[in-house]
Amino acid sequence: MKPSEMNPIPRAILRYWRIGRLLVKTYLLLNGIRLALRFLSFPQSQAWVARLSSRQGTVSVSPTSHGWRSVVWAIEQATRYSPGGAKCLARALTAEILLKRRGYQPELRYGVLKSSAETFQAHAWVELQGQTILGQLPNLADYAVLPRFSPNFIK
Repeated sequence: MKPSEMNPIPRAILRYWRIGRLLVKTYLLLNGIRLALRFLSFPQSQAWVARLSSRQGTVSVSPTSHGWRSVVWAIEQATRYSPGGAKCLARALTAEILLKRRGYQPELRYGVLKSSAETFQAHAWVELQGQTILGQLPNLADYAVLPRFSPNFIK
């Protein structure tokens, strides 16, 4: 039986099950990445993220659809309930993994900004088809984008 032919009540249950599963996966992944960034070197963390994002997931979505919005929403919710919140890098890496598993080709961006107080600020964000979908800042265009190194570049 197709989901469209089902009674509305089981369809709602199925929808809530999928949302709940996405939230749990996102929460665990986000906090796992936070721990990896804290206790592993950055190249080790990056290699781990590359391995996780190369695994094929069970969700099949057209890369042109707006299914990425549910991933961004789940990351926002997981951040909200994570102890101490989550920084932009952990959020961006989580988005990269979840989006790649769904068939999207996100671009993770790292950038730096020299402030007026002669200090540097760093930020990470995710773009999809040229549009920033996670990590938008009012002055994002002022950040100098850094090249992304492969995990094998630094050992």
